[in-house]
Amino acid sequence: ITIFVKPLKILIEEAFVVYQYRKRFYKDRDISIELRDGNQNFDAIISDENEQLLEYVEVTCVPQEDDHLLRKELADKGGYSLETMLTSNPTLDSYVKLVSKGILDKLEKVYPAKTTLLVALSAEMIVEDEERFKYVVSKLDPAIKPGNFSQIVILDEPGANYHTIKPSE
Repeated sequence: ITIFVKPLKILIEEAFVVYQYRKRFYKDRDISIELRDGNQNFDAIISDENEQLLEYVEVTCVPQEDDHLLRKELADKGGYSLETMLTSNPTLDSYVKLVSKGILDKLEKVYPAKTTLLVALSAEMIVEDEERFKYVVSKLDPAIKPGNFSQIVILDEPGANYHTIKPSE
């Protein structure tokens, strides 16, 4: 079996998140989405039916701490050890710090005008749980403002919960 990690990563971490955004913000519009892979400072371009630019999209996923180690153990052993289950219980407060850092790191970079930042929260931390989602959003670093983004949209992986931070907030 050959697994192409890069295309799979783009599909899971970018295409799926952009799709969830499209479902909510462009529900009944005829648009095209072009995913970009490379060193440019955005992950997708959204255009209207006349191929006019609507916006650029930058995607950032915020996994729980040590996510890569947990996934490796799951892949290697088919499950988690008792030790992992007992010790790997991140709090929502520690997760809020990771989300805040992820957003603040993106705010330090320069993006083209008309760029939306999509922030996808970890399915392991928040899956269609409105209370946990609202808690994370309410505890974000108060320094988080859109900066040079048109808006920041925070969403859970299945797209059940969204929060938008616009320049006027």
